[in-house]
Amino acid sequence: MRGRILLAAPGSGSGKTMISMAVMSAMKKLGVDVAGYKCGPDYIDPMFHMKALGIPSRNLDPYFCDAGKLRSIVSLSDGIAVIEGVMGYYDGIGVEGKCSTYEVARATDTPVILIINPKGMYTSVAPLIKGFREYKEDSHIKGVIFNNTSERMYEGLKDIAIMADVKPLGFIPNDSSIAVESRHLGLVTADEIKDIDDRINRLTDMAIACLDMDGIIELACSASDYSQVSGQESYEEVYFDDSAKEDSLEEKPVIAVAFDDAFCFLYEDNLEAIRKSGGELIFFSPLSDQALPSGISGLYIPGGYPELYLEELSNNVSMRSSIKSAIDSGVPTIAECGGFMYLGNEIDGIPMVGAINTRAEKTSRLKRFGYGEMECDRDTLIAGKGEKIRIHEFHYYDSDNTGSDYVITKASNGIKYPVSFGTDRLYAGYPHLYFNGDVDIAGRFIEKAKEYMNG
Repeated sequence: MRGRILLAAPGSGSGKTMISMAVMSAMKKLGVDVAGYKCGPDYIDPMFHMKALGIPSRNLDPYFCDAGKLRSIVSLSDGIAVIEGVMGYYDGIGVEGKCSTYEVARATDTPVILIINPKGMYTSVAPLIKGFREYKEDSHIKGVIFNNTSERMYEGLKDIAIMADVKPLGFIPNDSSIAVESRHLGLVTADEIKDIDDRINRLTDMAIACLDMDGIIELACSASDYSQVSGQESYEEVYFDDSAKEDSLEEKPVIAVAFDDAFCFLYEDNLEAIRKSGGELIFFSPLSDQALPSGISGLYIPGGYPELYLEELSNNVSMRSSIKSAIDSGVPTIAECGGFMYLGNEIDGIPMVGAINTRAEKTSRLKRFGYGEMECDRDTLIAGKGEKIRIHEFHYYDSDNTGSDYVITKASNGIKYPVSFGTDRLYAGYPHLYFNGDVDIAGRFIEKAKEYMNG
């Protein structure tokens, strides 16, 4: 069984993540092979997908990937791909809504189920559905799921959906025991919810009882099968040329990747790019480990929530010293957002690594948000002179020195501003990177790691 389905909504807060988990876990319990995907630059929702499925979830971001790359990533699924949308269905960059969930649906030719919370509505649901379905001629919207409603209400909403010419595919009752809390960067992470497995089990049973799983699976299987189309490139062909393939006779540089409750904002594709470029990954915890793993030739500290663990990070003096010594000795290092803050002198006045002369403090609002292109006027660890790297930013913290080795041009309005620290051995800044974009970040990183390894 092979296919794909995309779960979208009129706006954020409609229950996309919860219902995506419900559909994924119900399919798994019903014996269907399923893989999770998330539209846009999101790190947290894929963690919930992984909790539901036990396998990594991947991102589908049309700002970083063209249609061919998006189709190639979806084709990695041997069963049914369940894709969770981001924000409202047509929301994206600017009033045109570029790089929206809709663009992912169109690029991957995926049937869409609209998730609607009908609170305060009844018959008015019909023009809402009809408006979304007809706003674009090729909207791909084929079905609807109602969230936070009762079985009695659903009996009427089902008829209203049919009036709007979409297939009703069930409902999810209002149940606070399965709700997921939010914080300043979105949902809390899956690992922070102590009873997450119990919640998923309850959600799975609820989905099987209240959703039309046969109808959802049938709709997913109606998607065109471009994986078998002659000339369709594979994931590896799209991302990696022959020069980047692993050489089994050559010793691989070991890249230490920070991964724990404080540093968990990782793209699966970034890790895959490091592996495919010839690196070997080893994970460590700045919270609980005493020092970096021995014998490493590269260091990657992603974003996350270091601000929630300031005392623990600061009190781990041996780890802070180990990281600073590694960077001072020239170990090639990439540090994004929370990782960048951790490498500075302080966060909210509490001592951190001290490898970069900067101090971070929480602010009352988002400081920089959205997509952009970043470039430098000289060669650096992650890009050559003048190469444009597509990035995204999303942070409430700011620093007294955010760096000035790169210049960002915002995708939404063209505004330019300096940002980040960059040398031939270091990238550190608030912007998040996607390693499988147009610039071979992983390849450059691994080449520098090999140089360091070979002395």
